[in-house]
Amino acid sequence: MALRPGHGGLARHVRTVGWLAIVWLPMALLVDLLLGWFRLDQFKLYSSFNFWADARFYLGWSLGLLLAPSPYLAVGDERSN
Repeated sequence: MALRPGHGGLARHVRTVGWLAIVWLPMALLVDLLLGWFRLDQFKLYSSFNFWADARFYLGWSLGLLLAPSPYLAVGDERSN
């Protein structure tokens, strides 16, 4: 953000967070499914509650990045013009 400040400073990172969630959450479910198949439940990554907590976290994080005002505009930094 320091190199390219402006209105979309935080919003530029929504795609990265979205892809991280799209890759991580299904992979974690697949690992848990395989561990359950081999009866290695003690090594599972997620319970149902924790999986949905992480899914909500990624959604909230993405919305926060999308809707947050630029910190440069908040302090009146001249570089944001």
